[in-house]
Amino acid sequence: PYRTVKFDTLKIYTQPFKNKTQNLIINIDNTGFLNDNKALLKDVDVYNETELSFFNLEAYKQFEKDPVMKWE
Repeated sequence: PYRTVKFDTLKIYTQPFKNKTQNLIINIDNTGFLNDNKALLKDVDVYNETELSFFNLEAYKQFEKDPVMKWE
């Protein structure tokens, strides 16, 4: 799917020295999307060892409706 999916959204997954989420790929507990193309990374709290998720927003919205992990 990595060659055919359009990745269009960034979101902070976790930051160093803070609690990690139990979500596997995308932190659904935090609603903070990084969608301001003009913002500097330091202005949106991205710094050394911050982990980001890069994903398709429509697929994320579908997952939010029924957040069940499926191992296929």
